[in-house]
Amino acid sequence: MSGDRASPPADLGGKAFYMFVGNWVALATLIPMVIAGLMLSFLFIDRAEQDDMADLQRIVGGVARGMDAYLDSNIVIASSVAEAVHLYSGPNPGVSRSLPELIVSQRETVLSITITDAEGAIISASPGGARPASDLPELSRQSPARFSTLRQPAGGDAQLGVTVPIRDAADVYSGAVHLEFSLAPLIALGREIGGQDMDLRLLDAAGHEVALSAHVATSAVPESVLLADRTLSNGFVVSGRRYVQTVELREWNEYAVAACLLLLASMVSWLVAQAVAHRVTKPLAGLARDLADLNLEGGQHQLDVPDDAPREIRALFGEFNALLRRLDLSYGQLRESLEEAKLLRRRMEHVIDERDAIISKRTADLQSRTAQLERANSALQRVAMEDALTGLANRRAFDEFLALVWRLSLREHVPVSLILIDIDCFKSYNDHLGHQAGDDCLRQVAHAMRSLAKRPLDLVARYGGEEFAIVLGRTDLADAADIAQMVRRAVESMRIDHAAGGINGIVTISLGVASMLPDETAEADDLIAMADNNLYAAKDRGRNRVEFEFPTAPES
Repeated sequence: MSGDRASPPADLGGKAFYMFVGNWVALATLIPMVIAGLMLSFLFIDRAEQDDMADLQRIVGGVARGMDAYLDSNIVIASSVAEAVHLYSGPNPGVSRSLPELIVSQRETVLSITITDAEGAIISASPGGARPASDLPELSRQSPARFSTLRQPAGGDAQLGVTVPIRDAADVYSGAVHLEFSLAPLIALGREIGGQDMDLRLLDAAGHEVALSAHVATSAVPESVLLADRTLSNGFVVSGRRYVQTVELREWNEYAVAACLLLLASMVSWLVAQAVAHRVTKPLAGLARDLADLNLEGGQHQLDVPDDAPREIRALFGEFNALLRRLDLSYGQLRESLEEAKLLRRRMEHVIDERDAIISKRTADLQSRTAQLERANSALQRVAMEDALTGLANRRAFDEFLALVWRLSLREHVPVSLILIDIDCFKSYNDHLGHQAGDDCLRQVAHAMRSLAKRPLDLVARYGGEEFAIVLGRTDLADAADIAQMVRRAVESMRIDHAAGGINGIVTISLGVASMLPDETAEADDLIAMADNNLYAAKDRGRNRVEFEFPTAPES
């Protein structure tokens, strides 16, 4: 047998010879190609590094500009909420309850809004709102807007908070608005323009950071790091690091590795083909056929070893047979496990269906109860602010509305007017016709007044008994007097019969009008007193008339 291995192939001068020469020619061609590729790669090292650095600086600058604009937009939102709270109510629990929830529902990136008073107590918050840090009010007093530290919740997008103080007209701190917003748009921007070989991060003053790109650095391959940082106007830093393989290594991967693999493949192929082709090919081909026809469903399996196979091939067949025995055993166990898994899955699906049905029923019940509570709450709010007899605003609604209009007029330096109205001789009307007729009369008079005050800053209210009040925001005394005359004529034109003492036998009204330009020395009660005095003057001067007078300047 050793003599056979030493004998040269019979066709060495034919096909085998040409294959031998062709392999060495290919090897001789690959070597200069590898050398030329390496030389070219060194020429482009400096240029490639410069291009990478310029690209990194451009991307970091773009992300920094986008971050500046995004942070400024959220400061504007928080400042708008603070201005709205101050303008319409100030930080008190009775007003603007729905403002945070409204803003969160309309802004997808806004996660929560919390409004606190000067002591830091929460007075209003969106459903996702959370109490700010204990030092939040102190920080709000020190600066117009202040950002919290970066947060990265488990399983969620990175978040950032901004706190804006609420200040009254005298620039006195009265509360704060804390807005939490998502950094998802900025992360999406970083991943879009950062690519897979760039690490973009956002850092705050405390050193917290959030990744803005999808690159995952690896230490398996030598890398060079290009650095570029950009500090924003609000103290945040956008940091960019580009992890790229050195230019030399990239060129080596493209040229040298390919050339070496070709060289190695050519040499190994030639040596292996000469050594094992004759004795190994046939039994291995038979092994391949047996393995291709293998079917694990058939039970026990055994490969037949060829009699003329070399010792190494026999050992290989023995290992394959041992592997097949273990495979048969594992396959049987796997089938049993699969059957058990199918049974367990069916049981789990049944349990899940039952749980889903229970959850769906409870969810429907909860939604129904919630809707009932909301309807009941709305009804209670209407009852609390509405006069049951006339449908007008009641005394409580009048007091709150007048206080709100007074503050707004003080801030804008515009006049506010008030009309107090009393039905003439209403007691004799009740005594003569009865309380039912008196209630009908009150409803008719209320209807006539309601149609003449329709602006957002106008309110018609039942002041008490047969007295009514009309608040007129942004209205001077002359216009208020004209409106009072229209109200008087409207009631007179209804010709409601009053034979028991009415003027000309019909129901009439007397009106007292007052108007003030609010300042720091006056209060809304002064306006009420002035209108009340004019009302009494109207009654003293014959009823069914409008009385008003311009306020005198206070003595110095």
